[in-house]
Amino acid sequence: MYSIFHTSHCGSTYLSALLSKSLPTLAEPDWSHQVYNQENPLEFIDQHQKDNELIKYSSVCCYLMPFIKGKKVFLYRKLHDQIQKKKDCKSVSFHLNVMEKRFHRKTKMIEHDYSPELLQATLWVDRMFWAIDSKDIMFVEANDLFKNPQFIAKQICEFFEIKYIPVDINFHVKHIKNEFLRSNKYINVDEAGNTDEYIIPYMPINFKTLKIQEQIIEQFPKLKYFV
Repeated sequence: MYSIFHTSHCGSTYLSALLSKSLPTLAEPDWSHQVYNQENPLEFIDQHQKDNELIKYSSVCCYLMPFIKGKKVFLYRKLHDQIQKKKDCKSVSFHLNVMEKRFHRKTKMIEHDYSPELLQATLWVDRMFWAIDSKDIMFVEANDLFKNPQFIAKQICEFFEIKYIPVDINFHVKHIKNEFLRSNKYINVDEAGNTDEYIIPYMPINFKTLKIQEQIIEQFPKLKYFV
C-alpha cells in the first residue's frame, strides 16, 4: 500500500498525477472521505485500498499516518506559505470539527485567539506532528515539487522501490482537480486536457503570518526544520 498525505492546497493532486503511470493512483476516491467517520478506520482502509495502489488521502486523515500500513509521502508547504495560501479558506471550520477529538497531544498545547491565520497554523502543526511520529515516510516540501517535479517524482518512486515512469505534464492545480480529484477511476493523464497555466508556488511575505510562525517555532522548536 502506498499513500500521499499533505497539509492541503500544496500540490498533492498534481503529485498524484505525476506518479500515475508508476502506480495505479486515486486522488481522494469517494470511500476515502468516509474514513474519518468510521469506528475502525484502519480496518475500513484495508477493505478498500489494494496493495499496489497509491491513494491520496484528504488532509483531515493525517492523524492516521503513524498507523496506516505501507510507505507514505507527506507533502507540505512551509508554515508561512500554508497560512497565506489557506487563511481565507472556508473549509477550516470543517477541518477543525473533524479533528477536535483527533488532535495530536502537542497540538492541544496551542493557545489561540481563533484568528483564521492561527487556526491554519494549528492545523499545520497537527499534521506535522503526526507525520513526525510516522515510519516509512518521505517528507516533500511543496516548493521543491513545483521547481523540479520530475526529480521529486523519481525520488519518491525510489523510496517506494518501484520503477519511475515519467509523466511530462504542465497542469495547473485547479485544472488537475477538475479532472482527477474525488474520482473513483485511476488517474489517466493521457485522457486529460492540457493547459499552459503554471502553478505559483511562493506566497507573498506578510508580517502577521511571520509573527505567528515565530510564536509556533518558539513553542515547538522541533518544527523549525520545516519552515
